[in-house]
Amino acid sequence: MKTADTFIAPARLHYADGTKGCNIAHDIRDAVAISGDDPEATRDYLNWRLKWGAGITENSAALDQRAETAKGLIKANWLYACGAKRFSSGDRTECQEWFDRVVKEFPKHPRAEIAMFMSARCAFSASHAEPNDPDAQAKARGKAAAKFEEFRKRYPRGRFDADALGWLGALAFDAQDYLKALYFYIAQAETPGHPETLVTAIYNCERTLARLAPNPGGDAAFALIARHPRIAMAFTYLVLSAPEADNYDGKWDNPADVRKWRRAILPRIAAAVAKRKEAYKSGDWQPRYLAMLVHAASAAGNHAQAVQLSQISPEQLKRSEDLLFARAIALQRANKTREAIEALQTFLQTFPESLITPGVKIRLAIALQDNHQAGEAIVLLRQLLPKSDNAAEPSPSPQQSADEDKKAKEDDRAADETRGGAR
Repeated sequence: MKTADTFIAPARLHYADGTKGCNIAHDIRDAVAISGDDPEATRDYLNWRLKWGAGITENSAALDQRAETAKGLIKANWLYACGAKRFSSGDRTECQEWFDRVVKEFPKHPRAEIAMFMSARCAFSASHAEPNDPDAQAKARGKAAAKFEEFRKRYPRGRFDADALGWLGALAFDAQDYLKALYFYIAQAETPGHPETLVTAIYNCERTLARLAPNPGGDAAFALIARHPRIAMAFTYLVLSAPEADNYDGKWDNPADVRKWRRAILPRIAAAVAKRKEAYKSGDWQPRYLAMLVHAASAAGNHAQAVQLSQISPEQLKRSEDLLFARAIALQRANKTREAIEALQTFLQTFPESLITPGVKIRLAIALQDNHQAGEAIVLLRQLLPKSDNAAEPSPSPQQSADEDKKAKEDDRAADETRGGAR
């Protein structure tokens, strides 16, 4: 079984929608686990399973016949395969009967774990079967949730626990119990050994928080995420970059409303995080903790406080792109333009491969323009333009850049004189 388990880790690491690798790896593992019962029957099943994984299939009637005539423990694998074939074809009713047979007839078989999980998946689908009958949907959600909870009790910290947490979160979200949904999604995000669920879990945390945050009861949500640094950090950046105040509703909001929402939400995150300061003491989280407080203070207009919070040694700043970026923004908003330029340039030199590098370059270009260095700003912005398929244009020489900067300064002076020197 240990050898079979080695297939599962890389399958999870490279998991993507539509990938059959995880399913095949788990199936091989469960078949190998009972191979001592009848090695020849196990070999026959594995040969068939690998052909199915390669796209070579047989009709359901023939597969059903194999399952009914199978003997010994391998019969559970065949029964599950009958349900899986129907499930992969879009069925959510007949397949459940086959999954339930595995659980009932072979409760101690390795396949019983995933069969029980898939039966709960079918129950989840049933909760969407009556879109015009809210009462029927609520009843079906209750049944599905009970199935997932029963599954988690029977297989605590099992192979599919992270998946079960995600589906429980979805059921709570459908019921508009967003705080409960957030609890499940956070638990899913923090389940170790499941990289395939992490991105979806973080996304669903953000989507759920977007529903909770604007409400007075959102304080409970902020208190919950503050206990989980990674989620608190993710939501902080969601608020900082969100193009709308009521995110995920498909509508664009007035920019002024977005800024107002951001100024209201960020201090609430910071307040909750500050109450959980002990959770942010370890290693990398101390500067990230400060970054969240700096962002909140700056967004609320308390620029002096934001600058002071980020006033740590240059060596420490260079160890955290989060805090260095937050400090640069605070300095820029506090009209400390030259210091902001220095911080932004330090960021680009220290973290050239950061995902936020393009945004940092735009901020630096704005700061350079404000500091009457328009030529340098133009050179920087040119770096962000998509490269042409034709031969790349040569970069401007230092002399060209100096000439552009000189011209830009002359234009600035002319504009200042036109406006009476007000700048």
